[in-house]
Amino acid sequence: MRLVAEDVIVAFLPLGHPLTSKAILTWEDLAEYPLVSLSDKYQTYFKVMEQFRTRGLNPHFAYTSSSWQYLTDAIQRNFVITLMPSLVPTFSSTDNIIIKRIKNPASFNFFSQIK
Repeated sequence: MRLVAEDVIVAFLPLGHPLTSKAILTWEDLAEYPLVSLSDKYQTYFKVMEQFRTRGLNPHFAYTSSSWQYLTDAIQRNFVITLMPSLVPTFSSTDNIIIKRIKNPASFNFFSQIK
């Protein structure tokens, strides 16, 4: 496998969410609000859960999904937060979502099967 891109997990929040006023979020901040996530079939789920567990936090996941688009829509409709790699293009193109960095972020690398 070949490393294609190095990235970190960031928070995607709806406009008007209380955490949008903070410059950088903490895992403790995020654990206080409802989250939506890709399901446990995806590596991002495990990367995020590892960050919460190492800090002794028990986040509230409102639900999980296997669709990035569904999570984008959920952020705007239900005033929830999702945690994904910053390079996810589905979220980057949405005007009603704010992207916030997280202090001590989880790293997320993209690999290719092509050598």
